[in-house]
Amino acid sequence: MNKEDLLKMAAEAGIKVDGRWSDEKIMEAIQAEGEKLASLEPPEITLVDTTVDDMNAYALRIWEGQSPDLDLVDRVGRVKAGLEGQGYTDFTKLDLPAADYERYL
Repeated sequence: MNKEDLLKMAAEAGIKVDGRWSDEKIMEAIQAEGEKLASLEPPEITLVDTTVDDMNAYALRIWEGQSPDLDLVDRVGRVKAGLEGQGYTDFTKLDLPAADYERYL
């Protein structure tokens, strides 16, 4: 590894390198910074997945905008097309107010 690569790695690690440092000293500083970062505890993160709720709310708006006289297959098809247009691809947790709609997904 050349000096330029070491300086780049040091800069990415946030290490201020003195112009008089040897390659070995730069590498030691990089390794020490890596060990320090590796020892840190990651913060506890609580993820809230609203994707399913959002998908079902959008699906219900589409569903309610369709004529109740429309065949079930057509209504479900329109809901699915609308959801796909919004980027949804997993319909396993889709909940529509109709019996047996899953077979048309």
